[in-house]
Amino acid sequence: MFEQPLFSVVIPAYNRAHCIVRALESVLQQTEQCFEIIVVDDGSQDDTEQLMENLCKQETRLRYIKQTNGGASKARNTGIKAANGKYIAFLDSDDVFLPFHLQQALSVLNSGQDVCTYAQVIVERGSGVNILKPTRGIRENEPVSEYLLKNRGFVPTITLIIPASLAKSVLYDEHLGWGDDADFALRLVVNGGQLRMLAKPSAIWDDQWNESRLSSTIDPVKRLEWLNRAKKHMTRKAYHAVLGRSIAKGYAQRGNKLKGLSLYFKALVNGGFNLKTAIIYFFQISLSTRQYRKFSDFLAQLGFKP
Repeated sequence: MFEQPLFSVVIPAYNRAHCIVRALESVLQQTEQCFEIIVVDDGSQDDTEQLMENLCKQETRLRYIKQTNGGASKARNTGIKAANGKYIAFLDSDDVFLPFHLQQALSVLNSGQDVCTYAQVIVERGSGVNILKPTRGIRENEPVSEYLLKNRGFVPTITLIIPASLAKSVLYDEHLGWGDDADFALRLVVNGGQLRMLAKPSAIWDDQWNESRLSSTIDPVKRLEWLNRAKKHMTRKAYHAVLGRSIAKGYAQRGNKLKGLSLYFKALVNGGFNLKTAIIYFFQISLSTRQYRKFSDFLAQLGFKP
């Protein structure tokens, strides 16, 4: 007889044969063992397929799906649609759960309808720099748009656990390519989800610098298109926060710092930032990605939370 797992852990993978075993082991070592793992191979060209076929023979709770390349959001959606669990959790192939991740969430998930849990992540930045994100959870009666977009809140995808029925009705936007975590969390709440941050950090996020990030820049026009679609779900302050940070940063990255700073100061006047956030965003817009990364790592080593 088929027994429904409590959790379906969805792991998108693209050319991750060199690191996915570590991620899988972190799931298999969970203190809560009622789960299935769904690895969605997004068109890998390395040895991922052969590796996964061998692993599936050894672990009956492990499922493997291969699809043509379509991006991480499409892979997550494939996993969501295939999931049999009561709840869906997400993990990236180069990150790991801490052993109590699933168990910690259970009592909170069962506390109400459409409760969605998330937790802080330990962000490994390299060179001995580790930080916790987010710095706090969403507050009672705090608009989710302001928590995510104005107040530097964060719902890390690798800690998010949600009812399967809600996940299957919302799904990820497969056309964004950036900001998937904030967009998905915002739409979860719009569709009735209740975000609850757990007491302890429950995953480790590998966020070490590599040179390929230099070519990763924000397209301000596409982000503005998203903002105009999503603004009906935002407060006025949250709307201006996006204009004054990510869209402003996109213009600055593409050489138009004057346009970027103009949007930044407009957001400041319209309540998009508090003083601390305003200072941080000013440096993000004014410095290159590499320069800001070094600056924020330096602050983290001094004990600040950039």
